[in-house]
Amino acid sequence: MGSKGKGSAAPAVSAPLRVLFVCTGNSARSILGEVLLRYRGGDAVAAFSAGTAPKGLNPLTLRVLAEAGLPAEGLASKSVASVLDQPYDWVITVCDEARDACPVIPGAHKTAHWSLSDPAAVEGTEEERLAAFRTTLATVDRRVRSFLREERISGGDAMTALHLLRHAHAGDPAKYRGDDAERPLSDRGRRQASALAKLLVALPKGEAPDLFITSPRLRSAQTAEIVAKALGVPVVSDERLAAALDLDVVADILATAGPAERPCIVGHDPDFSELLGALLGTRPIPMRKGAIARVDIAGPRLALGRGTLRFLLPPELVSGAS
Repeated sequence: MGSKGKGSAAPAVSAPLRVLFVCTGNSARSILGEVLLRYRGGDAVAAFSAGTAPKGLNPLTLRVLAEAGLPAEGLASKSVASVLDQPYDWVITVCDEARDACPVIPGAHKTAHWSLSDPAAVEGTEEERLAAFRTTLATVDRRVRSFLREERISGGDAMTALHLLRHAHAGDPAKYRGDDAERPLSDRGRRQASALAKLLVALPKGEAPDLFITSPRLRSAQTAEIVAKALGVPVVSDERLAAALDLDVVADILATAGPAERPCIVGHDPDFSELLGALLGTRPIPMRKGAIARVDIAGPRLALGRGTLRFLLPPELVSGAS
């Protein structure tokens, strides 16, 4: 075996790709770009952001980052002038105003422009404004993944491990006298959800769902909350999961909810049985109350027959495993 001679060079280590995101206020869009690129690109990138007229972090920016489980430590709204002394490989403007007002940034670098609507300009209820920020988060995430693919950096082609969870047992709907949307889990259903939570917590790191998206109907929301609480991951509600579903609707739901590698949607039948079959390119596959399935999907889009079934656990197997 040969030995390293005196003066042998150490293996070369590639410097991270340095990317600066610029918008007007550095309160939402450019901040989301910084966070998502750092999250997706890991050690292969160094992400920064600044504004032509910074005005502080928007609280809804921080809220959607928290919902998605993305780190917000150390974020600050700052001016472009304060970052001109740093070298960059890419400068990406994310609003038209910033593109027009951005000063000349010294040094050799590439430029790109992503024309993104300002979520802070949306008026309405807090939930409507929050929905705009969630949509922007999902849009920026898609652009970041595309950018990483073009730069041949791992993270752009991340597989989605989609979980489908039918709500746990909620009694006999024929015997429930109230509004069906408010029908709660039965004691049996709570035990089912707790057993599933225990099973998922025991999975190896990086295997359990990292985001729950639930129908607003009480039995689904309670199922999601029990399991998500045990895993320590966020829950968001989407009213579209209480209506008819198809692959396009589910794709929009996932995009609106924000970035997640292992999302879990929680809802109802017959939609979930039909959805599972569509993802696998087969006839509907029955999903009983409390059952969970995982389908791995490569690439950025949901499509008929594109998924690969990793598991389908009926409720009695989940309870037996606990």
